[in-house]
Amino acid sequence: MNSKKIDRNTFIEYWQKRNNPKTLWKFLIVYIAGIFCFLLATKIINNHFLFVVAWFVLFFTYLIGMPFFWNRLLYGKSDSQFMKCPFCKKSLGNISHIVIATGKCGHCGKQILSNFIKDVNHV
Repeated sequence: MNSKKIDRNTFIEYWQKRNNPKTLWKFLIVYIAGIFCFLLATKIINNHFLFVVAWFVLFFTYLIGMPFFWNRLLYGKSDSQFMKCPFCKKSLGNISHIVIATGKCGHCGKQILSNFIKDVNHV
């Protein structure tokens, strides 16, 4: 079992980068622009049967694939030491704020940050 503790500052930097609202807005603009491009193409070339088939394939590939590829482009492969507790192996994504505040996993309660400071002013 990998029970190596994570450096608190590195953990905070990782989650601040992933939870950046500016990144979300950039993604939404690109994502919605792509959808409008599909709608525009539909109005221009909608009278050919193969276009309809290709449109459905490309559109649904875009709807599902774009968030995945955007995430990979911005962050690369997810680092499991920041994504899961080294003890219970549960996801830290939704509880990263709890880990930063307490230094402990919100699921199993074990200390996972190595240089946690108990002073509330550092949170």
